[in-house]
Amino acid sequence: MQSWCVRIDASRAEYVRKKLLQKGLLDRSLRVARLGGDVLFPILFERLADLPADLKEKIEIANFEERKAVESDYKQYVKIPQSLVPLLPSSFDIVGDIAVIKLPDALLPYKSEIGDALIRAFPHIKTVALDKGIKGEMRIMGLEIIAGENRTETVHTEYGLKFKVDMKKMYFNPRLASERRRIASLVGNEEIVIDMFAGVGPFSIMIRKYGMPRIVYAIDFNVNAIDYLRKNIVLNHLNRIVPICADAKTAIEDLPPANRIVMNLPHSAGEFIMTALSKLEENGILHTYFISDKTKEHDFVKSVRTECTMAGYLIEVLRCEELKSYSPVASVYSLDLLLIKRG
Repeated sequence: MQSWCVRIDASRAEYVRKKLLQKGLLDRSLRVARLGGDVLFPILFERLADLPADLKEKIEIANFEERKAVESDYKQYVKIPQSLVPLLPSSFDIVGDIAVIKLPDALLPYKSEIGDALIRAFPHIKTVALDKGIKGEMRIMGLEIIAGENRTETVHTEYGLKFKVDMKKMYFNPRLASERRRIASLVGNEEIVIDMFAGVGPFSIMIRKYGMPRIVYAIDFNVNAIDYLRKNIVLNHLNRIVPICADAKTAIEDLPPANRIVMNLPHSAGEFIMTALSKLEENGILHTYFISDKTKEHDFVKSVRTECTMAGYLIEVLRCEELKSYSPVASVYSLDLLLIKRG
């Protein structure tokens, strides 16, 4: 059948798919189609006006195959009052064989039933954990096991790489896989890279595997994360990654100037940008992330420009793009900065 769609080059397809899903724009009753090197995503007609501006230029009408109802949809297995069914989450994170789900307060009395339904619908899921929010300076997720095996350690796979992680001891975000691959593809020959908040190493290891760095310095304050980073370096048969267990602000002072710095700490991005720039070579690039109210991300970028100017740094904003929703009113954004000249 015919439908409005967004036509995207295959290299950007995964990123756009996630963006459309997060915004509830993808028509899941139709199958995604391919045409040459492009991917066509069917869009709900009633939501066309809500498309991001950069995608509105890529809409067209095409023919799609209808998609049968997904039998593995967990909602059909949940036994809860009918009035609460609309509150069931339409998405959740999967790290390895562990599903992590957020529930509104009204559904908490039924958390075990919801967890059991997820395991029944998705046989590869062995544990379901309730997300109780990020806590403490270590950015550790509060988790409660609500179904399946009583464990929080797993091995997560993305782009052929394996990451051993314990979700109760360290922070790990599976939704940044495409972003990590993007950054890795940009790393040129013999670059010195610093990963300021490395965790178990998803950025560092992806960069070492798919980029061409001379060396990657991977810093994290969480001793458990660094321990798992070391395990993941061995697990993926890599070298030239240097784990450093320390505060990034002080550890970075003893490192050589970098050609590229990754700073994935969106809650505190503004606090570390000057620290990162102080260690960046001219013509080096800083990849940072921040949380902002939707449509107000340019206010943060403007504040960064002002701070850089006052500190004597001439920068160019290479990219500012929404990565994923953080809440109904806020999103996480990626910001790529080129350091042109020091004052």
